[in-house]
Amino acid sequence: MRDRDLLNIECCVEDIDLPSAIASDTARSSPLHTLTSLKLEDNVQQWLRDRYAVLEIGQRICPTEASAPLSHVLSIDVVDLLQKENHGAAQATTLLADVELQIHTFRLHNLPAAALELRDESRSLEADADEDTQETETLHAQVTMLPHVDLHGAWESLVFDDPINTRLLRFLMRISESRKGSIKKADQHQGSVHIQVPARIKVEVLQSTGVTKLAIRMGRHYIQTKLIDIDAAALFSKFFGESSKLVSRMFAKIEKMLDEEPNIFLCVMVDEIESLAGRRQHSTSGNEPKDSMRAVNALLVALDRLGRHPNVVVFCTSNLIDTIDSAILDRIDVKQYLPGPSTKMGYEIFRRCYIDLLSCKIIVSNQKRPRDDEDVLYNAVRDRSLETWNVIPRPLIDHQEGLSGRVLQRLPIQALAMHIQNDPCTINEAFDALSRMVEEQRLIRGD
Repeated sequence: MRDRDLLNIECCVEDIDLPSAIASDTARSSPLHTLTSLKLEDNVQQWLRDRYAVLEIGQRICPTEASAPLSHVLSIDVVDLLQKENHGAAQATTLLADVELQIHTFRLHNLPAAALELRDESRSLEADADEDTQETETLHAQVTMLPHVDLHGAWESLVFDDPINTRLLRFLMRISESRKGSIKKADQHQGSVHIQVPARIKVEVLQSTGVTKLAIRMGRHYIQTKLIDIDAAALFSKFFGESSKLVSRMFAKIEKMLDEEPNIFLCVMVDEIESLAGRRQHSTSGNEPKDSMRAVNALLVALDRLGRHPNVVVFCTSNLIDTIDSAILDRIDVKQYLPGPSTKMGYEIFRRCYIDLLSCKIIVSNQKRPRDDEDVLYNAVRDRSLETWNVIPRPLIDHQEGLSGRVLQRLPIQALAMHIQNDPCTINEAFDALSRMVEEQRLIRGD
């Protein structure tokens, strides 16, 4: 057990600080790579303790005057604090003398996602298959190296009233580390998470950014992390009996990767799981094809087999949890519901959008202070870099309830495009345009 609280710090570095042979993905398991990473972590920790007495959660440091050991460090992010004892709300600032530092070094990948293909050489239909049939031989899944440059920084953009994302990350870390230590423990925990969301929630953002954070943290235990994104609906075939075979071959391919590369960590993502794991009772009592029941059975067997491997975690999402087979749900370790954006969440989404627009000089600030205390919501929320703007009219925030996070993120720029002619415009003009767009959305939804 730790003697003190643990402060997690993520350090993004360039590949050029290592020899080319070590920086390549094929050589990350070498002892030299491990020693170099540990030395870099020690250098970062010493550098921080020499220069800072206090760090703030969410703070980003870019060492511009670093010595040679840190010359290729791109950024240092203060992520979160794991308290030894529960002291209530997490502290925003931390004295370095009172905590242990956990440095997580990582490099961002920029390779595009690769298709995961699997062809059954023995399939009897292949000889006379037409062009459409040939496409069924390609299983619709993509493999992405993590952490990836396209997902970096997206974790910090997630807005929740309750720190759901942080809790999920801590659960995944604890389960993954315990499963790594014992095969018996791996049997007790499937290492799977189901996220139930309303239809209007963009859950893939949470999934993708969550696995990115997990990849950074698991870098201490595994040399590489891969994300396998499965299109569940594409696993169904127009040939009777083929769907279950496609499911089996897909997960057999994943299991083969785990067997051949035990030093990698796999994150398997299955979006809209209900299209693949519907209740089998519907197949037996109604007019549903029996092929769907076979596909569910194949998925159950596949999940059980993956549960034997400590270096894999499975994410499933759905907004129709009542349609998912109970045996699938029994194999899920965590079932997390994500609510729609609240008033406070909507405010924060708007605030960040307008800060980006201010930074790009698409809009300009003409507001030095709140117009009226009764017209201001959460005016304590301020941006450190743009002190000239910190409020959004309350009526505008109240009217956004019921809209999805995806819609809210698009509304500010759509409002400028549809209702503003002068460029740049003032913040008040942008607010007026946004108010009109929110009202239009409410009329479309019939509110």
